[in-house]
Amino acid sequence: MHSKVLIVDGKYTIVTGANIEKIHKFTDAKWHDTGYLLEGPVAQTVLNDFDEAWEAHAIHWDCKERPFMPDCLEVKKPPRPARDYISQFKYDSGFSVVALPRQADGSINNNINNPQDQGWLIAMSNAQSFINIETPNINDDTFQNAVIEAIKRGITINLMTSKGFNDTTEKYLAQGGTNEEIAKKLQTRVAKEVPAMKEKLKIKWYSKDGKNPIIGGAANASHTKFMSIDSNIAIVGSGNMDTQTWNHSREFNILIDSPEITKIIDNDFFNGDWERGIIFQ
Repeated sequence: MHSKVLIVDGKYTIVTGANIEKIHKFTDAKWHDTGYLLEGPVAQTVLNDFDEAWEAHAIHWDCKERPFMPDCLEVKKPPRPARDYISQFKYDSGFSVVALPRQADGSINNNINNPQDQGWLIAMSNAQSFINIETPNINDDTFQNAVIEAIKRGITINLMTSKGFNDTTEKYLAQGGTNEEIAKKLQTRVAKEVPAMKEKLKIKWYSKDGKNPIIGGAANASHTKFMSIDSNIAIVGSGNMDTQTWNHSREFNILIDSPEITKIIDNDFFNGDWERGIIFQ
C-alpha cells in the first residue's frame, strides 16, 4: 500500500507522494516532496479508489494495551461510510485530469497491464521533444526500456533521482539495483545501442544547495514523484520509477492534461531542482 491521497467530502482531494510521518513535517530536515490539491469530479474518482481499497482490503483493528497480548487485534471489517453528498456538487472543469491508479495483488510479477504503467508508457511514447522525470528510484526494467526507446526517437530525457536512496532494499530485495547501478546501465545501453544520441540522456542527483547531492534518506532528501512530457502534460502522485511501484504496490497518480498548468509545475518546481542537480558521471 503505497498510495497517498486525502479526500474531503468527495469535492476536494490532495494527491501526493508524501506520507503522514515525521520526515515530511515542516522542519528544516524535511524531505523534498510535492502534493497537488484538486477540486471537482476528480475527487470523486479518488474517492472511488479509496472505497475499493476500504471495501476489498480494509481490516478494523482494536488497539489498546492488553496484558500478555498484542496491543492491536483484528476484530471486524469496517463498514463503508455513507456517501450522500457527491451528487450535490457542481463543477465547471477548466482542464482534464486522468486517474492512473494501480491495484496490488501481493504476487511477484512483471505485469504492466494497469492504468498507472500504461499511462506512463503511452505518455513517454508520445513525447515529441523532452521528458522531465524526478523520482527517488529508477530500477524498473520497463521504465528503463521506455527511456531507451524515447532516446532512439531523439527525445531528451532529463532524469533526476536521489543518490543512495534505499540502496540496501533496492539492491538485495529483488528490486533491480541501486540508482547508481541503473544510471551506469542506462548510459552504457545508450552508448551501445544509440551512440549518436548519448547526449540525449541527462542524469542528475538531487541536491538542495547545488553543490553536493543528498545521500540516502538524509535530511532534505528528495522523495517526490513527477513526470512531464514536452511541458504539455504532467503525471504526479505516489508512483516511483522502480520495480516496487511498477509491479507490486498499490498506487494512485493523476495525469494533468493542461499545457498551462504543466508549464507552471515545470517552472516553479522541476526546473529549479534540475538547475541545482549534480551531474551524474
